[in-house]
Amino acid sequence: VNREQFHLLTLYFTNDKRFEEKGYSLRKGIMLYGNVGTGKTELLKAFQFNRRKCFEVITAINITGKVKQEEDHTFWKYYTHYVPGASGQERYYLQNQIGWMIDDFGTEEPVNVFGNKVDPIMAIILHRYE
Repeated sequence: VNREQFHLLTLYFTNDKRFEEKGYSLRKGIMLYGNVGTGKTELLKAFQFNRRKCFEVITAINITGKVKQEEDHTFWKYYTHYVPGASGQERYYLQNQIGWMIDDFGTEEPVNVFGNKVDPIMAIILHRYE
């Protein structure tokens, strides 16, 4: 991980307008990708609990397993997480809605949804940006 990536993430998670001056949007999520074993997960975990936008970590394979067990196949719930009650909110700086960090993107298997093979992670991303 280089210093520029760390600096950009710091700007993003502190809601610093300099992030937008570099051509990015503070209103959107982020996608960090790269080779296996380069420290992406550990870098993002350093920002997991912050005053702007906390998030939980879940693996793509874990999401796929949960989708296989559900009958309604509502993927949308995996891009926003509502924090129940004040005691849970303290951990997230009183935020009542937090995001997800989907780890190991690309390792998931398609699932059968109403007779069609669907990539649940791709469905989440497409649903998020519609």
